[in-house]
Amino acid sequence: MKKCIVFLSLMLVAIAGNSQVSVKRSAAMRPSGGRSIFVRQPDGKLLFFTSTEGRFFSGRLFANGENDDAYNGARSSRQLFEDHYNCSTRAVTIDKWNRILFCGGASIDSAGAPHATLSRYGRNGDPDNDFLARVQQIKVGDSSYAAGIAVLPDEKILVAGSCFSEGRWSPFLSRLQYNGDRETNFGTGGVIVDNSIPGNAKVSAVCQQTDGKLLLAALNETGGVRTISVTRYYADGTKDTMFGIGGNAAMPAEKLELTDVSHMGLQSDGKIIVGGTCRSPEGRKSIFLASFTQWGVPDTAFGGGTAVRIAAPYHENTLHDMLILPGDKIVVSGAGRNANEGVNSREILLRFGKEGTPDPQYGYGTLTGFGMHFFANGYVPVAHNIALAASERKIYRLSELNELSGKETLLTLTTFLLDTSLGVIDVPNRKVQHHIYPVPIRNTVRFSFDLVDDQKVSARLLDKAGKPVVAFADGKVMEEGENSLEVKIPPTSPAGVYTLEISTEQGYKQIIELTKAGDR
Repeated sequence: MKKCIVFLSLMLVAIAGNSQVSVKRSAAMRPSGGRSIFVRQPDGKLLFFTSTEGRFFSGRLFANGENDDAYNGARSSRQLFEDHYNCSTRAVTIDKWNRILFCGGASIDSAGAPHATLSRYGRNGDPDNDFLARVQQIKVGDSSYAAGIAVLPDEKILVAGSCFSEGRWSPFLSRLQYNGDRETNFGTGGVIVDNSIPGNAKVSAVCQQTDGKLLLAALNETGGVRTISVTRYYADGTKDTMFGIGGNAAMPAEKLELTDVSHMGLQSDGKIIVGGTCRSPEGRKSIFLASFTQWGVPDTAFGGGTAVRIAAPYHENTLHDMLILPGDKIVVSGAGRNANEGVNSREILLRFGKEGTPDPQYGYGTLTGFGMHFFANGYVPVAHNIALAASERKIYRLSELNELSGKETLLTLTTFLLDTSLGVIDVPNRKVQHHIYPVPIRNTVRFSFDLVDDQKVSARLLDKAGKPVVAFADGKVMEEGENSLEVKIPPTSPAGVYTLEISTEQGYKQIIELTKAGDR
């Protein structure tokens, strides 16, 4: 049995607007199948759910990245899914009582076909005894999975996903009582299968509108042609025929060779943003965003023509998560990989205006819209999930990276400030974490950081033109653990933008944009 290794570190970069905590897990906890998901509780704690070697697992972190030992998700998941196999996780939501509902798929036989599942925890990860089935399995078709949950005002629960029946995939809806019992007067035995959509419709994202209507996004394939599909239903399971054509909106996206449709979000004016991955004409894997109006019509004002392929600077790019910010700006989290870098990848965070154009206030240099990316040396990305803390003006991102050797999974928690123009952070290996104070700077920069081993550190401050202003710690050997430096900025240096450049002998190099305040 492999030993479970837990490693905690903290990186606070106040000026660049991110902080980072890493946790390593053994291969016994390595995600396999399904979709890793991440949600922020109302009290600020951070929940994550994943599949581990075909078994379900969940955990909880405090906002500072420390493990919450009061959360019983690991123990509860073993209790709930003891007799289930091939578990996958797809979506999670929190109801008004702070109960945690999560769905996906599982089979009750190691060789059997998986079917959609729904379970509920109390706020601390204990199985909810009011949810009688513990694991409510929705068997529909030959196989099925749940892709989303909506809790209705009367506490009834809508579950949506896809089922495989008669040789193709179709959307389904199921409605349950608050205690998990199937509502038998809903469709047939509590389930409605929508066979009206031609071809294969594999639902990947579910959103609930403020009026209670439910939106399902899918990648639809008919006769070899793939389209972006969005369908809207009332809470009683009937289609909203005022949406699109007969309740279904489709976007052929002829210029995009669609690979998957994976995420969906709603803007304040009711427009529907859909994201996923596609292939460029050159064969590169790219991220795309598309928009429909609130009535299910392709939004021709978005990105210059309904769907926009993001021109990322990498050969292979994958969308892992997406959210809509206050003001309707769009944030995308994912991974990118260059052709000559094997399976290694860079985490990327992008921000767009509400109309799908790169946000010019976000990015560094020519990479308009790109906020942060760094090289995860020796790891392969599993998922990058993001959660919004609007009141704190922050975004939390939880990243899961598999080590190439297969021995460990690295969980990385990062926070980003919404009101900061982020630069590019390129970390060949995670040897340094640091904290800069105060922000904005005046005549002194206090720079504290942690090293995981002894090494030489150099740092210098450059002006806007790239000319050195002051250098410090030029090749100074520093010991493993916490270190700090203080640099005095010449009083004659004018207010404005400066660059702090940090490097170590082991190849770490980071460039952080600083702003020097003027005199009061």
